[in-house]
Amino acid sequence: MPTRTGTGAVAMLSGRLAKFKGEIAHLVEYHPYWIYDGGSKTRNPAADQNTYLIMDLKGTNTSKRATAVRHFVGELDSLVASNVAFTVVPSHDPAKLTTGVRLLAQALAERKNRVDATACLVRHTLVDKKSGGGDRSLAVDLRSIRVEQPELLTGGRVVLLDDVTTSGNSFEACRRLLLKAGAAEVQCLAVGKTVR
Repeated sequence: MPTRTGTGAVAMLSGRLAKFKGEIAHLVEYHPYWIYDGGSKTRNPAADQNTYLIMDLKGTNTSKRATAVRHFVGELDSLVASNVAFTVVPSHDPAKLTTGVRLLAQALAERKNRVDATACLVRHTLVDKKSGGGDRSLAVDLRSIRVEQPELLTGGRVVLLDDVTTSGNSFEACRRLLLKAGAAEVQCLAVGKTVR
């Protein structure tokens, strides 16, 4: 059941979700599979079931990805209000359109009178992958992402979804772009929050 905010509006995300930086909701903690130290990497002993499910969501094995999508739909559906639009932080690669997080957002949008706005945020310029050491600054995302189909957002409440958040900067850049394009409110939701 959605909760009420201090302004009397129905919250888009359940208060049962953990928060990062006070405003980015996340479902689980994500312990990356690898720990990078200088030039070497070692397997993270803290890697757990959430690690593997998120890796499956991010991966290219369609069977494992579909299983992860079903799992996270089951976990998130009751925690997100009806009548919201779902969009996603786009991949670092403009050619990579079918991502696990996009499939998850589309599956969640099929329920409770929600809107599939997953095509609204478009990466138009390739950027280095952040998990591989790419620049995590706001400016990188603000320069390489644009909003398309703003009519799906205008005056609406938007849930911005990503698979993992580490710094929160991708969320902040996309949130700014969505609000500038006419969204009335944007709430950020990550499946996992990186824990190191």
